[in-house]
This record gives sequence, structure tokens and C-alpha cells, in this order.
Amino acid sequence: IRAILRRAVPMVTLQSVEPPLKVADIELLTASRKVYCRNREIGLTGTEFNLLKALLTHAGEVISKKQLTEMILERKLTQFDRSIDMHVSNIRRKLGPYHSGDARIQSVRGVGYIFVLPPEESHPE
Repeated sequence: IRAILRRAVPMVTLQSVEPPLKVADIELLTASRKVYCRNREIGLTGTEFNLLKALLTHAGEVISKKQLTEMILERKLTQFDRSIDMHVSNIRRKLGPYHSGDARIQSVRGVGYIFVLPPEESHPE
């Protein structure tokens, strides 16, 4: 009976429907695994998507490389492991800087990375 009920329940109710994650001009859609920057779709790998989601979820906060490696790559960080650095580099290249030229993702030396919230832009009226 349980197997029949599992099949009878629509798939939509089985998946957790998360609202879009919006930070600055980036919109991350978890259900469809799509990312939009300045209303243009950005193609990311699965690892890049998960890494960007972690950074956006904690925007404005520093996340250590150790935490990112364990969360995203599901392994311990080793001494010469540069995997997270390469994924962050790819995400930076794909997203580009803010309109002001400031970097979206900054390295915090000896610690990890931070997704920087956009600088306040003055709009003369």
C-alpha cells in the first residue's frame, strides 16, 4: 500500500519547492537549477551551481575554504587542494563584475571567500 501511495503522490509535492534566491542582480532557481545574472541565463556546472548557492545564501559573510570543500565537494580539504579556487575562478569569469567594476566574489586571504553585496550606487536626479 505504501508503494502505491508513493506513486500516487504528485512529484511536485515530493520535491521541496524553494523560492528563488535573489542577491543583487543574480537570481538562482533551485528547482530548475538555473542562474540568471542581469536577466541573462548563465550556464554553470553542478559544482559551480552548488558553490554559488552557498555563497549567495551567506552573502556578506566569509565562508572558509574548508567549509566549502566539505559542503560542496563532500571531502576534507587537503593542503594543496585548489579545486574550490578553480570553481570560484570559473564562477567569477561567468558572472563578471558589478557595473561599478567591483568583484562579486572576493578572496579573504588565509580564510576563504565572501560574496560581496553590491556597492550603493548614487542616482543623480
